[in-house]
Amino acid sequence: MCIATVYVDEAGRMERVMQDVISVESENYGILLTTILGEEKLLEGKIKDIDFLKHSVIVEKDTSNK
Repeated sequence: MCIATVYVDEAGRMERVMQDVISVESENYGILLTTILGEEKLLEGKIKDIDFLKHSVIVEKDTSNK
């Protein structure tokens, strides 16, 4: 089983936003994360890096104006 920790990279600063993530889905308005316990969080941004060895996903924060 591959469980990941998700970080947001905002201008070079890394912030952990969710642990025990089992699902990462692309949605119209961002990235939907789901934990092993079913908790969900929607992040605005795009995937910058996935490292299966380190069990990490890095999301680059969307800084574009809407």
